[in-house]
Amino acid sequence: MSWDGTHEQWGAIQLQNRFMKLASRRMNARDNNAWVAMRMIGEVATRTGSNDPKVIRDYLTGPDFAIAAFKGQKQTLRHWNQQLRQPILLGDGRMIVSVSPQEGFLHQTSELDTLGFDQPETKCKLQ
Repeated sequence: MSWDGTHEQWGAIQLQNRFMKLASRRMNARDNNAWVAMRMIGEVATRTGSNDPKVIRDYLTGPDFAIAAFKGQKQTLRHWNQQLRQPILLGDGRMIVSVSPQEGFLHQTSELDTLGFDQPETKCKLQ
């Protein structure tokens, strides 16, 4: 899963606690996905000093973009389909058991590209 309310590593407990205080429940994957999306836009607007959608998009999809999102490593966008590269949490609803990608899986671009379909394996094209 992309997020679970039991995730506490890499400072995630602080995010979980802030969310609990505001929403009176644990953060779920949908909540976290919305938070990451807004964080990406805010981060880029801050870094570029612009609120122009083209400037924001160009920076988001460029080679300098990366964001920290409480998952132990920076997250970036794949240049070929704009998919967010992110670790996947493996859990059982009570705790996180592991985080993928698993050790030993190597990739020439990003270890996170070992998850899901990679560019040569898909017909997905950006329009």
